[in-house]
Amino acid sequence: NPVDLEFITSRKFSVSEIARLFGVPEILIDQAEKPTYASVEQTIKAFHVFTLLPLIKSAEQAMNSKLFAAGTQHYARFN
Repeated sequence: NPVDLEFITSRKFSVSEIARLFGVPEILIDQAEKPTYASVEQTIKAFHVFTLLPLIKSAEQAMNSKLFAAGTQHYARFN
């Protein structure tokens, strides 16, 4: 019925908005309409490069500055 359809539509919109707030592509939360393999691959690469890598680099720099003295050979790095 129309009320249920409106509820489902608004719920999908809410999920998409939350994903967008955190910078997560809709493909990763299974909300994309009709993704193709190429678009999924490119979206995941972009998510990795533009969202995850800056966060990881920031965490590594914070750990290195707080855990290890300057000039030491030790360092923190995510693999």
